[in-house]
Amino acid sequence: MPYSYIGDTVSAEYECAEKRILESRDDAGYVEIGSKMTNQDGDSVFEGDMKFLFKRRG
Repeated sequence: MPYSYIGDTVSAEYECAEKRILESRDDAGYVEIGSKMTNQDGDSVFEGDMKFLFKRRG
């Protein structure tokens, strides 16, 4: 995977890969977001996923 340097233009794409209500917690939900970052040449400089617990509304 190429490096990113000072002065590069970096673009990011995010996609909700998964979301679900947690059976073990009635006040929270689980969301997984996939991410991909590319430089100005279209080379991938980062790929990964992020996992979050969100407080559910009322």
